[in-house]
Amino acid sequence: MLTIRSVDPKGIKTDLMLVIVCEDSVLYGNQTIKDLTGRAKKYPEFAGKSGQDLMLYSPGDLKARRVMFTGVGKSAELD
Repeated sequence: MLTIRSVDPKGIKTDLMLVIVCEDSVLYGNQTIKDLTGRAKKYPEFAGKSGQDLMLYSPGDLKARRVMFTGVGKSAELD
């Protein structure tokens, strides 16, 4: 079953956390997600462009086993 929630990421024990990323703006106010997104964007193969994905395993002090970042392109182009 798929469950979608907006909560403090440090308190969620899950196999996979999905983070949506724009290439030109920050979508989240949560500092943990901002830090993780910044870490993901340091990889040369991920900039938040539409269609880009990046998986991090054992990401820091989170209870999530993996965090998947999915790029959606520029914020002005989102519906």
